[in-house]
Order: sequence, then structure tokens, then C-alpha cells
Amino acid sequence: MQNLDAYFQDKGFFNEDLGLQLLEAHCENKLVRLRMSRKLPHIGVLHYRDDVVFGKGAWTDFSKSMRGVIVDFKNKKIIAKPFRKFWNVGEQHAPSMRDMEQKKGFTVMEKLDGSMGISIYDEVTNDFYVSTKGDFDSEQGAWGTPRLPASVKDKALLRKYTLMWEIISKQYQIVVPYSQLEGYHEGLYLIGVRENISENLFEPDEVKAFAKTYGLDTFKTYDFSSVEAILEHAKTLPYSQEGYVIRFKGEETQVKIKSMEYLRVHRFLGSLTDKNLLDLMIAGQEQQVHDNMYAVPEEYRQDVLDTLAKYKRKALDFKNECYTHFASVMGSIPEDTQKVENWKRKAFAAEVQKVDDRYKGFLFKMYDNKNPEEAQIYMAFKKWGE
Repeated sequence: MQNLDAYFQDKGFFNEDLGLQLLEAHCENKLVRLRMSRKLPHIGVLHYRDDVVFGKGAWTDFSKSMRGVIVDFKNKKIIAKPFRKFWNVGEQHAPSMRDMEQKKGFTVMEKLDGSMGISIYDEVTNDFYVSTKGDFDSEQGAWGTPRLPASVKDKALLRKYTLMWEIISKQYQIVVPYSQLEGYHEGLYLIGVRENISENLFEPDEVKAFAKTYGLDTFKTYDFSSVEAILEHAKTLPYSQEGYVIRFKGEETQVKIKSMEYLRVHRFLGSLTDKNLLDLMIAGQEQQVHDNMYAVPEEYRQDVLDTLAKYKRKALDFKNECYTHFASVMGSIPEDTQKVENWKRKAFAAEVQKVDDRYKGFLFKMYDNKNPEEAQIYMAFKKWGE
């Protein structure tokens, strides 16, 4: 694809009157999302949409380039050009094993397990920010902004280069528990540098040299004789190592190789979200979680148990509240009315209307001698989004 600055100019995306409309129409056609910042309304982030990731449209040079591109619409210029899209080994659009083995050479970097951050200098506010590749206003970006190293808070530096980071924080931990690993701490780790005018992406050794010059944390590199050797070694990695990124020499092509154990834990943890745990409790399968707790990394087990306990406690509290409301409603019905079933039911229904909607269905069941069941309460929690 041609230089992004030239592309935007040729397409008229910075046109005074219709530029933004032209860009939005182009993004819609190319399956790219433009998300404008709420905090800085003149800033927009471009990122390919999930549709193209899941095969609901074709990749284009434009969509592959939109992996967190940041645009200053007030000053009509692109201010950050991060990595282009790259794939996991074996995916349809990744280089084949044969192609990879025939390339000139490669560097193997550790794949850090965090959120990708992009640092910018904003001319309108005269300040420095960290954005994630999908949302300028994200929590992770807000966490990273005050932690941007002082050594790179340089207007000229951030005008010249796009600096890309891995945001490592226990608060936003995905799988790898860096807080428990020696040699890692919370903060921003430099993972890439691009020269904005030429769009040249630094080689890994250049990134490490840049990091050394500015006193920055960065990735580790490893020596392997072949891509096949990397794949074999990735099978032996623990879940506390996500895997590797291969960068081929003399080109921008990169490929991710993730460890099998990391992927297993990632999938398992994905099934243990609050929503999925609630679904298991609705189905009466809580014991399955306890039976498989051995497969959960030790530092995550208490979180899972706490979530289960939270729902059980909330269900018990809700059930007790139902009994309290039921007693109150029955107590408000006159004694003579209670002697005639039809009158009693009508009076009960009228009094129940004064109760919070969440309890009404349960109270009617209790009138028919059907006590609230935990599964029904859990289903109600899911409906209410609790």
C-alpha cells in the first residue's frame, strides 16, 4: 500500500468540507471502524472491524494497515502509524511454513501478554497520551498515559516516531501473572518503533537499541535455528509465557506463535467469566467447576471461587427478601378478605403491584406454595445483567 499520508490526501480524507464523510464511507466499504475520542473530539482511531477478522469480508491493504492508526482531524494529519495486521502461524493469511523457511532470516521476540499501547503528542492540548489500538479513551490507555516514560515525552520525538508499547498491569491481566514473575514489573514495554514520514518499521535490534538509549523496558529476544524449532519449543512453554513473535529480516512481515499451555489457560479462563459461571449455576453444574479447579492456575482459583460465592450469597439474600416481601404483602390483606380465596388472590395481586418488579414473579409462585429456586434466581440475575 502507498504511504498513508499520500493515500489520505489522494482520497480527500482531509478535505475541509467532505473529508470526514469520505473517510467514513471508505471505512464502511473496507470494513474499518473509525472511533472518535470523547475526551479529545478531534482525535480518531482507525481499526479493522471484527467482520473481516471472522471472514465476513475480504482483507484489503487499507484494512490491514488500520491497526490503531491515530488521526488528528483538527490539524488534518496522521499522528501515529502502528504495526500493520499480522497473523498467528497457521492462519489463512500467514506465510506458509515453506515461505517462512525460505526467507533470509528472522529475529525471535517474546510475545508479551498485555494490551497494545500507542503514544502520541497532541498539539491541541499540548500534552502526551497513550491510546490502545482500538480506543483512545480506553481504561488501559488512561492507565498508561501517566506512566509514559519521561524520557520520551518529547514533542519532536513523538512527531517523528510512532512508539508502540505493551501495557503490563495486574489490573488488566489477561493470562500471564507478571507480578509473580522475576524481572517484570507494571508499566509500558517498548515493542515497536516506526518512522512516521518514511513509514520504516525499526528492526528488533533497532528497537532494543532505542529502548536502551531512552532507558525503556522492552522485549527479550531468543536464538532459534529454524521456524520449525520455534514451533516445537513453543509446545513446551508454560502458560506464564505467551509465546513468540517472529520478525523476518528486511521486511515488515511478522508472525505470532503462541504456547499451547497459554492457549489452553486462555480458553479455560474465557469460559470462567462471570457470565459463563452464572450459566453453569443456572444449569446446576457448579460442581463441575469445583471438580476441574485443578486445571485453573493457582493465582486465579480464588477469583473463581469468590465469583461462585458471590452469586450464592446474592441468591440467598434475594430469596430472603422474597420471603420478607411475601410476609409483608400477606400481612397487608385484611383478615376477612383472606377467608375468601378469590378475594384473597385479587387482594394479593393488588398488593404485589406495589413491590419492585424483580420480586413479583417469585411472589406469585410463593402464593402457590412454590418456593424460589436457586436456578430461577440465577436466571433472573442473568436477565437483569447482574
